[in-house]
Amino acid sequence: MRRRGNGLPGGSELSEELNVWPFDAKLRADCLAVFDSNVPLDFRPFERRQFEEFLHELPGPYLVLRAAAGRVVGCGGYAVDEMGIASLCWGMVSADRQKLGYGRRLLVERLARIVDEPRCAAIRLETSQRALGFFLKMGFSLEHRVPDGIADGLDKCEMLLNLTDSVRQRFGPRSRGNRLSIGAVAVDELPTDPTGA
Repeated sequence: MRRRGNGLPGGSELSEELNVWPFDAKLRADCLAVFDSNVPLDFRPFERRQFEEFLHELPGPYLVLRAAAGRVVGCGGYAVDEMGIASLCWGMVSADRQKLGYGRRLLVERLARIVDEPRCAAIRLETSQRALGFFLKMGFSLEHRVPDGIADGLDKCEMLLNLTDSVRQRFGPRSRGNRLSIGAVAVDELPTDPTGA
């Protein structure tokens, strides 16, 4: 079932249909291409190896955002620890798709999935000052900032979003047939093979 519109809190309509898929090893090169498109502004070359290792041993769900033509335009995931704290992991959008709503759509899908887990009490993330404003607009608070904490010119910003009732309501699940989801196809309706084979 295909749907247009994103149903995002504060979001705008995108003209391109998007789909979200669970990460599959066949999409590793595509995710690395998204990473590479963000070097050197958002990531430094030395971080690529860390990302490759992450993709080999995922600590939790990792999602891939694909345009209707099949191109991977974003990816991001999360992991939940034993204390019920979720951490956002390696979220990124292709450099040529930034500031168009793709990052918001990918983030909202991850938040909706985390909110679905009743044991989660808060969400943490580390990002750079380049994405700080985006996450502040989405409700995160800045807990700590370390100048050049990631690399020269990239501050490490530690952020937190407590899962209050209002946050759960904003990002929580809708009916399964009309879930607050990313893209044109609800996540629950996706086929299991991202290649379409």
